[in-house]
Formats: sequence, structure tokens, C-alpha cells
Amino acid sequence: MERPHCVVCGRQPLGPFYKDWAGRVACSSHPREEVHACHCCSRICGSSGGHTIGHGLWVCDVCLQQRMTQQQAMGVVNYIQNGYRKAGLGDVKGWSLKVSDLETLVRESGDVNVKGFAKNFGGIYTVYILRDLPKLFFASVLAHELLHIWQYRQGLSPEQALCEGFCNLGSWYVLRHIGGMEAEMLMRQLAANPDPIYGDGFRHVLGYYEEGGWPAAVQVIKDSSKKHSKIWQTLF
Repeated sequence: MERPHCVVCGRQPLGPFYKDWAGRVACSSHPREEVHACHCCSRICGSSGGHTIGHGLWVCDVCLQQRMTQQQAMGVVNYIQNGYRKAGLGDVKGWSLKVSDLETLVRESGDVNVKGFAKNFGGIYTVYILRDLPKLFFASVLAHELLHIWQYRQGLSPEQALCEGFCNLGSWYVLRHIGGMEAEMLMRQLAANPDPIYGDGFRHVLGYYEEGGWPAAVQVIKDSSKKHSKIWQTLF
């Protein structure tokens, strides 16, 4: 089997090399400033085959070619809303979407690594999502953020790990229905995340989902919300 070519120099690596989940490689001899990980999909990209979006972050040529338009974004919104209706969660209402550049997201969130977030303005949410995300990654981020809004609309305030785990279940659910190699890669990342909030929380909620579907997953965050509320009542 022929070795793939380095994304930086275009030659087949003769010595050690880096390899990503998609099979792209880069010679390990290249300086670090010449080899980048795509901020959107984590593919390896070189300075000549990628584009900087600021704050030292890069987007690969694949993601650049699949960059979302506003019309495509609305198609993803409809796809996710339809999926949540089928799941029994209903429509997520009272929000608007802003597909924004990284600088806007950093200014509004204070986080340079952010890909999307939901911000509450007097009960009306705005979901900000990075404009450089290709369709699949855009859908994963939006599915997560919409379940934050869903919890708010339901008056639920579970512990943070279950809150984020439930939102990650939304990403996992949408990715599973989309399917494909990239979707499976993202699902594996969700399942393997070592973070005690986003990883442990997701695995905990997923366990309930696998036992009893969405009703079981919803019930676990409802139970946590009640318990959380009682704790606050005893403190004040």
C-alpha cells in the first residue's frame, strides 16, 4: 500500500510522521508552525492547504470547501427540529441563529476555542455558531445548543454534568441519524471524552437513553433538577 503524501511538503514521508483520523499525514520533521490541526474537524493541514481564522487557529481545505451558507444553515435547523419532534421533545422555540466569524464568537463568549454557544437576552436566546464549520460539525454544535434552550424552556436546571451530557446526547442523536465516517468519528469523540462534565455527563445520560430512550433521558435530568432545586432552597 502506497504511503500518503505529506500535506505540508507534498512528498511521501521517509521517516516518522503524524497521521490524523482521516488518513492525512505530515512529516514530523516539519516545524510546528507549519503543521496545524483544523479547528473544525481536527484534520492535519499545512499553511499552504489551510486558512487561518485568527487567534492562531486554522481551518483545513476540506472544511473551507464545505463552509455553510445561511440557506444551508436553515436546512440544518429544520432537520434537527424535525428530529427532536420525532424524539418527543417538540419544537425548540424562542431563539434566533447567528452564523458568525471567530472574532465575534470570542468577543461574545470570551472563549477562543468556542465553536458555538447560546446566549440569553431577556428570555430570548441567540445561538452563535462559527461560520467556518462544515455541515456535519455545524449540525452537531447546533443540536447541543438547542437542548440548552429546551431545558431552559422546560424550567429545568439539573446539575452541570447532566445538563451538558443531555445536550451532548442531542449531538450524538443527530450524528447517528446522519451517519458516515465523520459522524462516527465525532460520536467516538463524544463517548471517549475524559472531561468529568462533558464526557462523564454524556455517558451517564446515554446509559439512561439506551435503557429507555428519550423519556428515560429526560426523566434523569428532571430528577436532577428537582434535587438541585431542593439543595438551593436549603441554602437560602
